[in-house]
Amino acid sequence: INTAVWDMKYKATEKIEGMILWSGTPSDIKVAPGTYKVRLVYEKDSLEQTFAIIGDPNYNMSEADYKEQVNFLIQVKDKFVEVQNTIKDIRDARSQINILKSHLGKNMPKELTDLAKEIEKKSSAIEEALYQTKAKAFQDVINYPIKLNDKLAGIFDAANSGYNKPSKQVKEAFTDIGTKCNIEIEKWKSIKINDIKNFNKLIREKEIDLIQTK
Repeated sequence: INTAVWDMKYKATEKIEGMILWSGTPSDIKVAPGTYKVRLVYEKDSLEQTFAIIGDPNYNMSEADYKEQVNFLIQVKDKFVEVQNTIKDIRDARSQINILKSHLGKNMPKELTDLAKEIEKKSSAIEEALYQTKAKAFQDVINYPIKLNDKLAGIFDAANSGYNKPSKQVKEAFTDIGTKCNIEIEKWKSIKINDIKNFNKLIREKEIDLIQTK
């Protein structure tokens, strides 16, 4: 009487609102053929059943080949998500700093102002390396070069086109782009550990009241 349907896909990648990407966001990943287990749970009772997903017979792909493709796609997708989360983290931190600047106005101490400018300058450089911030409409990615997150999405699309093991070229491209992403991600981690930590320390030292009345 009751039916549950599984689309045989991993969870989709979250999109950042307003972000323009030439290659788009990595699509859903279909699971590799093989044996799986489903569990139905109701209160204290449960029932398990194994089932098999069969590969498309039109493609000369072994189960190991399918798994290699899926594992590679997951690896690229995870790196894309890590980059996107870094961008969101950068934007959130800058937004909080801007709120404080607006809140304090002329009363903001010079040390905080200078450090805020430094954080904004360094974090903006990281974001611009990860994403083409000049892209406000889809046509803009024709005029401005795509950045690292867009290139990751392109690698994903290339490896996800049909049923094929990831090629040598696509693996090399991911190693190159992934390494460049890691460099920028580590830069941001350093800013959080050092600059933002010092920023918060200065706020405490200056005994700044976050709620002020006129």
